[in-house]
Amino acid sequence: MIKRSKSRWYDQDKDLKNLLEQKVQERTKELEQMYKSYRIIFENSGTAIIIVDQEMRITLANTEFEKWSGYAQDDIIGRKWTEFSPPDINNNENLESFDYMQEMGNSSVPLTFESRGIDKWGVTHDLLITISHIPGMRRNVISFLNITDRKQAENSIRSMAYYDILTGLPNRKLYEERLAQEISRCSQEESMLAVMFLDLDGFKRVNDSYGHEVGDKLLIEVGTRLLQVLREDDVVSRLGGDEFTIILTNLRYVKDADHMVSRIFKALKPSVVINRHEIMISTSIGISLFPANGDTTELLIKKADSAMYQAKKRAHNNYQIYNEIEI
Repeated sequence: MIKRSKSRWYDQDKDLKNLLEQKVQERTKELEQMYKSYRIIFENSGTAIIIVDQEMRITLANTEFEKWSGYAQDDIIGRKWTEFSPPDINNNENLESFDYMQEMGNSSVPLTFESRGIDKWGVTHDLLITISHIPGMRRNVISFLNITDRKQAENSIRSMAYYDILTGLPNRKLYEERLAQEISRCSQEESMLAVMFLDLDGFKRVNDSYGHEVGDKLLIEVGTRLLQVLREDDVVSRLGGDEFTIILTNLRYVKDADHMVSRIFKALKPSVVINRHEIMISTSIGISLFPANGDTTELLIKKADSAMYQAKKRAHNNYQIYNEIEI
């Protein structure tokens, strides 16, 4: 009886061992298959992906990351992931802190943000970066989606919305926004600003005599010369046609506006040769002052425009500061 019991126990133990081995083999096979599946996804996601350890060093990179960075796998592994970023981002301590990244990545929603990366050839790319923590491991998965084309398209749309296509100067929309900002700032600081309206004298004659190509080149030249004489914080824009506007900021005295007018006249005085045609430039300028002539964009623009037409009634290269009695 005892021998039979031992035999039965032995058989049961053997069966249990075989069952466990079978389960281990099955589980191992499942894990191997799962690893292969994840590896296929990792390599064929179409997105640059890396895995980093607790020191934020790269332990694995897929083919897309190699293509984007320009480096081979051997040149990638072991490097900190921030080494593939421009210096201003590379020095971000949060992005080099595993605890910070893990804390961010542990939330139900992965950490996603826009940043920039730099490849082997020094070319900077706009990237959408997503960081996820691998549960049970001190590892993070970081993916990089190249959004450079999208950013360029957005910038192009913004440029068309806010900048004059011909001269590259701010257009009316951006000018009015900047003027509103400057009015708000000057109100708080109790300082003064000036709005200038410039209209070229005889511009229609240039177009009629030499053609619109020459007229366009003349407008570009005027915009360039205005930029050269203005201070860093001043704003020059083209409203359309031959009309330019300027915001003079941080004025202490009215004579500061007078001084700027003198600089503008001096800058525009030299003739310009376009397509073998020598053209003399002259302009009429109207000026309104904040807060003396108004405290809104509408009032300041309207009064600068009125002053400009008053100046235009006189000789060329004249200017007028808004005065209700004279207007």
